[in-house]
Amino acid sequence: MKRIIYFLAFLFVLIFVTGFACNLLRLPHALFLLYTGGSGAAIVFPFIFYYLKKEGKLQNKAERAKWISGLVSMSIFTISTWLHFSYKPLANVLLIASFVIFCFAYLPALFFNWYRKSLEKI
Repeated sequence: MKRIIYFLAFLFVLIFVTGFACNLLRLPHALFLLYTGGSGAAIVFPFIFYYLKKEGKLQNKAERAKWISGLVSMSIFTISTWLHFSYKPLANVLLIASFVIFCFAYLPALFFNWYRKSLEKI
């Protein structure tokens, strides 16, 4: 089951990145790819978090904070894209909130974990 979840996560992220590239090139069906990839990734990534927590790989607080902030950011981003497609005014506010969480919670936690792991190797 875990392999299926990892494969689906890879597939949805690939679809999302392809949709993003197609959107930059103004190709048809780019928004559909973006929407499908983002929605699928937002559904699959909590299962990866569950498996990591079940295996005991999220024991330290910094690693857990990184995953939780990333999942929250991805979920808010997905909700903002859903609202964007239905032309709701709250979509832009949620999009900005997802980028703020990503930039000021997820990325600092990610870089702190990398820094701490590099210190452990010394």
